[in-house]
Amino acid sequence: MKQHATEIIFRNKLLILLPLLVLVPLSVAFALQPKAKKYQAFVGVWVDQYRPLYQDDRLGNTPAVNQAALMNDFIHTRSFALDVLKQTDLAPSLTTPAAEDYAVAKFVKAVQVQPTGGSFMTVQVVMDNPNLTYQVARGVMTSYQTVLQNQKDAQVSAALSLTSDAVTKAQDSLTQSQKALSDYIASHPQLVSKSTDSVLSPTERDATFARLVDKVASDQQKLDGLQNRQYGIEQDSAAGQQSLPFTLTVVDQPRKPTAPLGTKKVELLKLPAVGMALGLVLSGLVAVLLILTDRTVHGVSDVQQLLGVPVLGEVGELRGYRWPFRRRANALRLRRWFWLRKPRDVVRLRLAAPARYDAGYTIEP
Repeated sequence: MKQHATEIIFRNKLLILLPLLVLVPLSVAFALQPKAKKYQAFVGVWVDQYRPLYQDDRLGNTPAVNQAALMNDFIHTRSFALDVLKQTDLAPSLTTPAAEDYAVAKFVKAVQVQPTGGSFMTVQVVMDNPNLTYQVARGVMTSYQTVLQNQKDAQVSAALSLTSDAVTKAQDSLTQSQKALSDYIASHPQLVSKSTDSVLSPTERDATFARLVDKVASDQQKLDGLQNRQYGIEQDSAAGQQSLPFTLTVVDQPRKPTAPLGTKKVELLKLPAVGMALGLVLSGLVAVLLILTDRTVHGVSDVQQLLGVPVLGEVGELRGYRWPFRRRANALRLRRWFWLRKPRDVVRLRLAAPARYDAGYTIEP
């Protein structure tokens, strides 16, 4: 089997090596092609997480990790991307849905947000135009802070509206309970009369009076709590940006890049290495396929395996000169190629087993 496989590989060596000979030069050619220049701009941001969020079981990461994840989610939204792009030189070209889709896809690939510590994160923008790179980096931070502020304002507005309605209802409830208590005292003046000789308090002597007093106290306590909450929301709203759940402070402002990014040698070798690996895999598959599908008799071992009889001898393959030169020069040239046989070696005899008349013999061409 080994001799058969070796013979097949030797006879079809060019076909087996064809994927490797094609893919490796192509990958090298693609790797050596000049690439478009890339420019980088980055923004360093300090994140101070809102204190109550440390007690939230859903947020187990550091402030920078939480903020980076939130910002990446916004970057992958179409509305946020278009809002940023409208602040750049690409705004006049955003006239059709196809142009918007192309610009949004380019924006999503160009912007990356990564946490660089517990409280710091970096917004990185890589594009093929220095002015556009700077504009996108600046627009990302501006739009993100605006989105957070608008979201916070909407939450504060909704909270104020709900709290105001609750305060109004609590005030009405307190007014009704106070009126009911006043009416009950007016109809029972003995409860507040000083001439009574009883040692019990009015609430102990009259259960209805006690219930009305407790209702007034409960409504007053509820109203005070809602008013305090409303005051806190108003103070939080007045604080503006400082009241955001995540406070963002730009430490490193974006700068316009002055030089393109350099190309690493590892990136130049990456594509040829992939091409070589793929070529080796395909060559191996071709070799295995040829070995499994080839049923041709190539040597003595194949004859013995197929017929099960001993082989007396083997006649060598006849090969002549293939170059149209003089005999002496041609003979010198043929010595360099070990697989080409010389005329004096045209007949080779190799005894494989002793000849027997009853067993017969087989001569392999």
